[in-house]
Amino acid sequence: MTRIGFQIINLVLAAVAAAAFLALFGLAARPAAAQGFEAPVIRVSGEGAVTVAPDMAVLSLGIREEARTAEVAVAAMGRRTQSVLDALAEVGIVKTDIATGSLRLDPTFSSSSINSGPQVTGFVSEITLEVRIRDLDELGGILSSVVAEGSNLFQGVQFDVADRDEALDEARALAVADARARAEVFAAAAGVALGPLLSLSEASAGGGPAPMMESRAMDFVPVPQGELTIRANVTMVYGISE
Repeated sequence: MTRIGFQIINLVLAAVAAAAFLALFGLAARPAAAQGFEAPVIRVSGEGAVTVAPDMAVLSLGIREEARTAEVAVAAMGRRTQSVLDALAEVGIVKTDIATGSLRLDPTFSSSSINSGPQVTGFVSEITLEVRIRDLDELGGILSSVVAEGSNLFQGVQFDVADRDEALDEARALAVADARARAEVFAAAAGVALGPLLSLSEASAGGGPAPMMESRAMDFVPVPQGELTIRANVTMVYGISE
């Protein structure tokens, strides 16, 4: 082999060796996080719950009318709805506490036969209302009044708290304390010292209104209100001290 050939081979070998050297020591010099490793942490979840008495309710009711024509069905439903609204006004429910949930007008059909398909036999008009009741002592009387004035659909009562911020904040504090206690237990069991808090996040907090079972029509008696549970959930990440 000629001198030039040896020189070329030596240059190639030197380049390969240099590349290997850089790859090896470059990788070693990179921080652990860049190599896919993370610093050890303790991740915990905590829950807090506070029980409160409801101070308001949302009543879901409705009026349903069926007639041969759409006009008659809608007119009859409108008259009953106005009577119900008048009854609510008489017991002190303001307009801003009444909202329309849905309004429907649907045809009804006869059964199909061999010679013909289903035929329209009439129409059903239906409206649902959401009524916010702020004085729970009046709930039983309000239910009786709206039924007496023509409400023939009852879709339930949901009890709630008008201002749940205070209870929710208390539940959050309990959730953080719960998570912290868990982290301390884990750290002690693992034989390490709990480090600083690195992150804290909250899951969807709250606790929905407490429902009362649905019924189509009722003669109302006093309604038990029960209690509400307001919950908070947090996730916390702690470092580990040296």
